[in-house]
Amino acid sequence: PPPGTPLCLQVGQASLHCQRPDLRDLPLADVDFSPLLRALGARSAARLLALVLLEPRVVLLSDSVDQLFPSVVALMELLYPFIWSYPVVPVLPPSRLSFLDSPHPYIVGVHRPCIPRGRLHQGALVADLSQSTLTVPPSLPS
Repeated sequence: PPPGTPLCLQVGQASLHCQRPDLRDLPLADVDFSPLLRALGARSAARLLALVLLEPRVVLLSDSVDQLFPSVVALMELLYPFIWSYPVVPVLPPSRLSFLDSPHPYIVGVHRPCIPRGRLHQGALVADLSQSTLTVPPSLPS
């Protein structure tokens, strides 16, 4: 049905009512933004978002693997109305660390215990969720 028109489906004895949102409405996001905002704070999260719009390589680093997925998803949702058209890997497997050397933009979550010291690409924007820091490479505006 067109946006805004309700639809009622009979599923066994139950009725399921649903409706597509109007195209002029903001998208429905069932995302918890608090892990990202608690980790970085509002100011650093806003700075991260502004820098992500420049399409750099982005690494979200954390001591807790549970913090990576919701933080990456929250960052993607905050980009609305823009869409990130490059690779997004919420939790990069340790066997795929060579992906960090990729020349194209990406957003990747990395579990700190899985990465050797000094292994992060020097040109990457690194948001350290455990240390609450944002490391901006020289190629991006400070």
